[in-house]
Amino acid sequence: KNTIAYERNGSYLITTDKGVTWQQHSLNLFGEIRKMVNYNDTLWGIIREGYIIRSTDHGINWKKHEFALEEDDALINIELCEHSIYLRSLKHIFRINRDYNIQAMFTDPIIEITDEMGIHSGIKELPDVYSKLDFMRYEKNELFISLIFTKAAFLKFDEELKGYQTINLSEKLLTGVSYPGGDVFYDTIQYLADMFEYRGQTIFNIANNLYIPDKKFEEWSYFFIDTTFMNVKNP
Repeated sequence: KNTIAYERNGSYLITTDKGVTWQQHSLNLFGEIRKMVNYNDTLWGIIREGYIIRSTDHGINWKKHEFALEEDDALINIELCEHSIYLRSLKHIFRINRDYNIQAMFTDPIIEITDEMGIHSGIKELPDVYSKLDFMRYEKNELFISLIFTKAAFLKFDEELKGYQTINLSEKLLTGVSYPGGDVFYDTIQYLADMFEYRGQTIFNIANNLYIPDKKFEEWSYFFIDTTFMNVKNP
């Protein structure tokens, strides 16, 4: 299969011979390809400026669908499951079908991503803020998304976006870590960065460490018995 490296300028590089040669293609001039995912041998992706892209031949050719957004909104993440596509924008979460029809939408200030988040977090470039706050994953009929890390929480939605549970991490995780932000350090940055399945367990990557929660997300334990090698402040 092909290997693709996509870029912020709306173009991507593709190799069909394991990296010996590369070709550059453009999907949207001056646009930003936010994400590409593979689902059942079909590639799906989003362009920040409001396009959903799809390829059935491993990235050689693409179909581009314009998804209507408010003028000051943008697409920042996409997640697929068997029956639905989830889109996260700066203001909303959409659940759509394969014909791009909206089946459900969630809107609330709690999920909004704004320029001020970059200012208050000490992160100057807004795309870097996206990379920390736009996490979205569909697991076991539920949708998980990250929030701004100062809230120390993330949300768990039912698959139809009819309701959600706030998973509060404050005082539940063990020691937080410190990250440089300009001339100061921001302590206990507890945003949800990733999650994955391992031997029947769901592992959560939070605050640069791996955790296993109980079913009610009330008790958290380290995945690694010895966590000293994860200390980024004193490596």
